Amino acid sequence: MKKALAFFMVLAIATGVAFAADAPKTFGDESTVAVSGFGKLSWATNLNTDGTSGFNNETEWAVKIPLLTKQTFTKTGEGSYAEISIVDAQYNINGAQDNTAFGGGDKKIDSVKAKLVFGNVYVTIYDKPGFKTDNAQIWEPIKKDGYRDDGKEYKTLLKFEPGFDAWGTKIGYKAEKFDFGVKIGSKQHAGVNAADNKSYYAVGADLTVTPSDMITASFTANNAMWDGTTADSKGKFASSIISLGGKVVAKPVTDLVATVAFDAGNDYVINEKGDTGFAYEASVDAAYKFVTLGGFYSSAGTTELSGVDKDFKPIGDMSVFAKLVGDSFVPNLTASATVIAHHLLTSPKGLQDAFDAGVVPPGIDKATAALAFGVNLAYKYAMGDVNYVKPYVNYYGQNMTVLDVAAPVTKKGSDMVSAYELGLDYGLFSNAVINVNYAAGSTNDNHAFALIKTTAANAANSDLNDKGTFTVSCKVTY
Repeated sequence: MKKALAFFMVLAIATGVAFAADAPKTFGDESTVAVSGFGKLSWATNLNTDGTSGFNNETEWAVKIPLLTKQTFTKTGEGSYAEISIVDAQYNINGAQDNTAFGGGDKKIDSVKAKLVFGNVYVTIYDKPGFKTDNAQIWEPIKKDGYRDDGKEYKTLLKFEPGFDAWGTKIGYKAEKFDFGVKIGSKQHAGVNAADNKSYYAVGADLTVTPSDMITASFTANNAMWDGTTADSKGKFASSIISLGGKVVAKPVTDLVATVAFDAGNDYVINEKGDTGFAYEASVDAAYKFVTLGGFYSSAGTTELSGVDKDFKPIGDMSVFAKLVGDSFVPNLTASATVIAHHLLTSPKGLQDAFDAGVVPPGIDKATAALAFGVNLAYKYAMGDVNYVKPYVNYYGQNMTVLDVAAPVTKKGSDMVSAYELGLDYGLFSNAVINVNYAAGSTNDNHAFALIKTTAANAANSDLNDKGTFTVSCKVTY
């Protein structure tokens, strides 16, 4: 028994030393465990249903225990060497209110990168070289948390990313302000038989230059020596796939950042005849302190981002936006305002014909919306070390062409619609807040086009005529 006890003591000490060598230094400390949650009691009355009211009890909690905090492990050398990196490895044990059984969560490695280095020359071993381009970025939604109400990431739904995937390598030369690489790839590898028993290859080139601290420019060009994936009206495919892209970031003065970017590819249907050819996007924006201005252009063939002319034929479309964030204007005041004007080149007549035919163009989401805006204001007044009052108002507006619920879909008229809330937070204790809130209308969070909800699902109690809901609540947080 003593021998067994001694054995387990040695094993425990050895195991503890082994874990201490690899785990974060604070492992086992309460600060490494992330705990969050709240309990909430509310009473609300819905003014749309003749004052139907009642209480509600809500809770939400989450616990995250890191076994391995996110970090990158790299084995490298000097002069000529082989380098490999395990990027963003992490392992956490998670628990949440919708899954009370603790389990492994975030068990993942972002990527593995390996290359050979001969001074300034490098040869990539893993991962596959990138033959796609995604530089031009559409505006962010006015209300956002990264995902749309349907759970899909909004950028994925609007992504225009010309190019292709291929196996291969990149051979490059990297200096302090210069990085140029030539990519060589193949459609398949030897372990995968092509349908026609042929080998197909691709080539590309990447260039990044930083001539000064004020300018960074990057460009890519790629060509796949196999047929495109989009057929034209005659069933023919492009003989090769081409993608081009570029981005220039300039910082001419302090606090000013200007960006110009574009993406282009030839594997798209570009007109009403069904012809295939080059489609492209371009974006330009400038941010100076608390102001950001930008513009975005999409040619025909870029799915949800393009427009229609008076004959409902696909055309390029343009958008502009402006954003103001004024957190530093007045102490304790939080303020922001965003205005987006999109589908500026789309013809109202073309959309009218589409509505009359029961066709809803991509990106319109059952309503045209050439203008959308959001304003957020909040002011926190401290009454002591703990107590405070915080009045706030959030207002969102959009001009829309509302549609009938019944088919065929027809235009019902254009109007400025809105959703808003105003309220007051009172800090009762350090972790308890009493809130009084009135809200009317509702929004499509994370949707780049349709900000205000006006769908068939809520037509019986349309958000356009929402009388609102009055709520009083107390929320205790951890």
